[in-house]
Amino acid sequence: MTEIKFTPLGTRVIIEPKEVETLTESGLIIPDGSRQQLPVGTVLAVGPGRNGETTTVKRGDIVLYRQGAGASTILEEGTFLMMSESEIYGIF
Repeated sequence: MTEIKFTPLGTRVIIEPKEVETLTESGLIIPDGSRQQLPVGTVLAVGPGRNGETTTVKRGDIVLYRQGAGASTILEEGTFLMMSESEIYGIF
C-alpha cells in the first residue's frame, strides 16, 4: 500500500484504484464482458469526518465504489482518486 503525505478534509477519502485484470495466471485473456464491472481500490487516507459524523472506512480497506466516482488527484506519490465516502458502495 502506498504511503501518502496528504489528509483529505471532511468525509473525503483518497483511493488507489486496483488495475483490472486482463490476463489469468495461466496467460488466458479475459474478455471485456467478463471483467470486473465495478471499480475496486485501496483506501490510502481518510478525512476526520464532519459535524460530529465519523467516516466508516479506514486506511487499508479494500472498497467497491461507483463507476466514474471521484476526481483524479495528482500527489507526489502518484495519481489517485479523491471522493466522498458516500460514493463508496461497500468494504471487502
